[in-house]
Amino acid sequence: MKIPIMVLLLFSLALSDNPVYDIEYHYDNTNIKSITYYNIRNNKIELARIELYWINGQKYSESYHVSGLKYKEMLWYENGQKGMECKEVDARGTNCKYWRRDGNTAKEEELSDSEENELFLEYRNRYF
Repeated sequence: MKIPIMVLLLFSLALSDNPVYDIEYHYDNTNIKSITYYNIRNNKIELARIELYWINGQKYSESYHVSGLKYKEMLWYENGQKGMECKEVDARGTNCKYWRRDGNTAKEEELSDSEENELFLEYRNRYF
């Protein structure tokens, strides 16, 4: 399945400067598992955005990338309620907001990169 997609990606590179995307399906081949978006600039492929989905079709996560580096990430609960949003605010750290399953704000804080990575993993492992 990956080989035809890579051929399509390379073919698209040769013909246009439009965004390219790769769709992966869950084992049932009906629900989308992930969509990865790429930008093509100066004949180079750059990662632009990644979307992951729960098996029920609800969005699980979405991350935005600039020049291939992640600068914003969001997570949703299986019921569709947003659970977390982290965005890089400057070179020193990240601003994160967290919500409970019922939609009430749980926490908002600015973190250094190492704190953000540690808290993100703890939050994701605990609630998702």
